[in-house]
Amino acid sequence: MTNDQKKSQQMETMSNLITDMTLKGATDSEIQQAVNYSRTVIDGRNKSEQDFGIPQLKAKYQSAF
Repeated sequence: MTNDQKKSQQMETMSNLITDMTLKGATDSEIQQAVNYSRTVIDGRNKSEQDFGIPQLKAKYQSAF
């Protein structure tokens, strides 16, 4: 997988998370966390999902019910 493909996959994942969060009533602060991380993906910065609490947001808004 190329870097561009990885970036595209990460952006799709983040877009889905932000959509799920919005539909499920996430706070502005939580959405901002996800948006800030997605910006690092776009810019190619080396920040991790952990830096933005993305695993916790995924668990909260994308876990199976």
